[in-house]
Amino acid sequence: MELAEALRELDAPIVIVDDHYAEPDVSNLDGRRMGQLARTLTSNKTAHRAVKGLLGAKVLGAAQAAKRAVTPEGAALLWTAYAVDPGAHSYLDPLFQDALQERARDLQRLREIEAFCQTRTGKTPLTFSSLEKAKDALRGCAMAFVDFNLTGSTDVHDSIALHQSFAESYRATFTLSGMEWPKIVVLISSRMPNQSELVLFREATQLRAAFFNSLRKNQISQQRLEDEMKRWEASYVAAAELDRYLQHAGEAVNAAATEVRRNIDRLETHDLAMLDAFKLTAEQETLQSYVTWLIAESLASRLRRQETLQAPLLTNRISNAPLDGKMMPNSVLFEMFADVATSPAATESTISFGDVFSVTGAGSESDTDHWVVAISPACDLVRCDASYDVLCIRGQASKAASNLKSMMGFKNALFGKGSHVMRYQGKRGALKYAHVHWDHTQGLHSVKASDLIAGKTYRRIARLSDAFAQEIKELALSHASRVGIPVDPAFAIAATANVRMRLKRPVRDGEIIEHEQCLAGEDFTCAVASRAKVIDGVRTKLETMLVLTPQFVSWLHEEFLEQVRQKLGNQPLPLLDEFVTFFKAWTLPQLTSSSPKGASEFDGRVVVRYGAVPEGTCPDNRLEIYLTEQES
Repeated sequence: MELAEALRELDAPIVIVDDHYAEPDVSNLDGRRMGQLARTLTSNKTAHRAVKGLLGAKVLGAAQAAKRAVTPEGAALLWTAYAVDPGAHSYLDPLFQDALQERARDLQRLREIEAFCQTRTGKTPLTFSSLEKAKDALRGCAMAFVDFNLTGSTDVHDSIALHQSFAESYRATFTLSGMEWPKIVVLISSRMPNQSELVLFREATQLRAAFFNSLRKNQISQQRLEDEMKRWEASYVAAAELDRYLQHAGEAVNAAATEVRRNIDRLETHDLAMLDAFKLTAEQETLQSYVTWLIAESLASRLRRQETLQAPLLTNRISNAPLDGKMMPNSVLFEMFADVATSPAATESTISFGDVFSVTGAGSESDTDHWVVAISPACDLVRCDASYDVLCIRGQASKAASNLKSMMGFKNALFGKGSHVMRYQGKRGALKYAHVHWDHTQGLHSVKASDLIAGKTYRRIARLSDAFAQEIKELALSHASRVGIPVDPAFAIAATANVRMRLKRPVRDGEIIEHEQCLAGEDFTCAVASRAKVIDGVRTKLETMLVLTPQFVSWLHEEFLEQVRQKLGNQPLPLLDEFVTFFKAWTLPQLTSSSPKGASEFDGRVVVRYGAVPEGTCPDNRLEIYLTEQES
């Protein structure tokens, strides 16, 4: 099923919601307009008869008819006829012409959407002036254009609250070919929220970025909508499959949790007492720790064997992921993976396999960058006394920070090979990320259990999951086989751009034209920087991957190069036209930029680098793009 098919097959595929579709308020017509109408009716008997007919009164003089016409009830009757065919009721121009012209201006951009919908689907879109009137139509449509400011208020939070109350209609799927499909929601506004406010909007409505877009009304044209439609169509089916899988995954989590909860409710207290007395006491294992572990493992096991996740749900790969420069990227997958690798520090007085401790200096108020992880066998640790020598491996923490941005420049893997990214609570309570490299070649040593437990020299901060702790142990003991770990997802950083260009015109004794512009503070993200593994022959290497957004590429040829053309005095320059042609064809560029020279495109005439603008000038006949971290 393609998106174009849905737009053709559904009875009402597209819905537009905008308060400009509301009928204008014509109830407050003044005496001047009444006088103009009275004079028209006096001189035009045909108009006089028509007004009397519309008002439902057979006997009314011109002055009386004009007086009744400006009452709220009379104005409403006359406006209904006039709005349908102003030409046939031109005698009412003194009353309504200004209101009609103002309404036409307000609806100008919406008419562009209507024309686009008519061309694309052969059907007239359903239009509504409020979400309350549109809610039923919204549930079954394939695409919705919705005005952001429907409350009449300029407060962004009021508008978000209104949309949140209709979020269920936005998220409702439509049925086609026996399957459920998500709709595309396009937010339109003359005063579009900024990026952080759009994040709040999507969090409130729970709309995925793949099925969401935002357009300023002054950007709306049939050609712009057609360009956006091609982007949506390119990835819609694969994105819908991913969305469907996530829906199934969420339902599977609830089903697994319900099954585990049912077993918990069946447990009797004497079952726990017997377990503790007959098994755990002899093993020196605490009842709470064991039962918590058992519940967690039971939940994971039941989730993996849920029938909804056994069927092949993902049959397509997204070759070009839909990326919108208006959306801030997140690192949810990476954070989830970090949570799998490490769990918060336990409060129990015993030591467990995989416990991680920060080495604190005497009287220090903060953690140092020296850490240790306990790798003694779990069965020994549960029975050990204070004098037991716990086998540990030293680690070195680096790049400790409250976010992941500091790790973007790392050349080595963030997980595996004896290193991990750990999310932990610092000594002062703040949540931090740190990259820890465990010295499995020379860092093997022992620490008294009493020292680890006392909390003076060592502070317990986290616990590695079994797979990761076991991998460090295997490395340290030089075992032949190692425990494999899952692929760690990449995180993403929003980037803004500095663009500069230098052109040389040979026809004017080598005249130089230079232009430079910084996009910091613009209302769109220029690019997203992420980490990627790139195959280099038979080896793989880590590179910084840069994905430029469509908004930024459009800005390059629509605004930046046009400004260069103005500096040229609008004189023709074939090279500049070649740059424009290149950028118009540059669709969702994905570039690697770990080299100091950056990524080179367009025969070396376009260079993209991740870093600050260097000193010096741009080489002749070249355009350079320097991407740096965008402030949140």
